[in-house]
Amino acid sequence: MANQRNIEAIDTGRKAIMVAGAIRDAVDEQMRVNITLLIAMYRSGSIDRDLLVGKVAECAALVDLLEGLESKALQGDIASQREFGHAKTS
Repeated sequence: MANQRNIEAIDTGRKAIMVAGAIRDAVDEQMRVNITLLIAMYRSGSIDRDLLVGKVAECAALVDLLEGLESKALQGDIASQREFGHAKTS
């Protein structure tokens, strides 16, 4: 049973690495777009609370997405180490 869980975690971790790599540039670009927009609107005095909250929430969701993928990749690495006997278990 533990063997199957490790294999699944390894597979999920590898998929997470591929997805993170595929979307990282798009996420970075969207973050730059959001920040640039917020700065421009602030400088022009046209920023409102709803836009600010919405863009900050969007940025937070993008960060959470990448962090979640990185967490799955790390779990896969740990499972791989356990499965192939390279990790300490405590």
